[in-house]
Amino acid sequence: ALAKKYEEKAAELEVGLDEIDKVDGISVRVVSNMERQHLVRDEMLKRYEEKGCPSDFPVRTKCILLFQKIHGVDVLLFGVYVYEYGHDCPAPNRRRVYISYLDSVNYFEPRCFRTTVYHQILIEYLRFVKKRGFHTAHIWSCPPSKGDDYIFYSHPQNQLTPKDEMLCKWYHNMLEKAEEEGVVMSTQLLYDVYFANKGKDAVVGQALDPTCIPYFEGDYIPGELENI
Repeated sequence: ALAKKYEEKAAELEVGLDEIDKVDGISVRVVSNMERQHLVRDEMLKRYEEKGCPSDFPVRTKCILLFQKIHGVDVLLFGVYVYEYGHDCPAPNRRRVYISYLDSVNYFEPRCFRTTVYHQILIEYLRFVKKRGFHTAHIWSCPPSKGDDYIFYSHPQNQLTPKDEMLCKWYHNMLEKAEEEGVVMSTQLLYDVYFANKGKDAVVGQALDPTCIPYFEGDYIPGELENI
């Protein structure tokens, strides 16, 4: 992916490939890798336990970070938390991946290749879990409110918080690249899969109750089910 971007940048500037500043000194590290039990919340369990709702979902959580050596120092630039619900997990979470919090600080060098690298990290992660037998990845696209932080406790003052549409476009561009590479087969909205026209036009057919809907830790759905 970067080699192609180098060529495009050289053509744009009408210079030789060797004159383009290239990405250097980056490393990706998994700094947390834990097995946990994701407990189903009280109201959900109380109402649907008799219909087969499990009391918990076994899940492996990981924190994946990108570092770049800048002026001789490893600088943390990008991070993502993922939840992997494996083969031994009850339905509806079985063999699904949830890409949860994602955050960055804008110190990446050269800046013009930042998105390419961040996208490729996510694409390679999707390729990795696909090879291990996971069939669906879920992404919750929700920018933080002003003053809130997801992973990094502080951000540069000149770093803008993306709006809803901008963040969705960022993810869609990444998924389009993943489809071109044969990693992703199709992209759908959760609404279209489960709720379209009150479920009558849903891709999977009408959901009879919430036990049909994937139930991920930290996601929007579990909280709303408790409120309802």
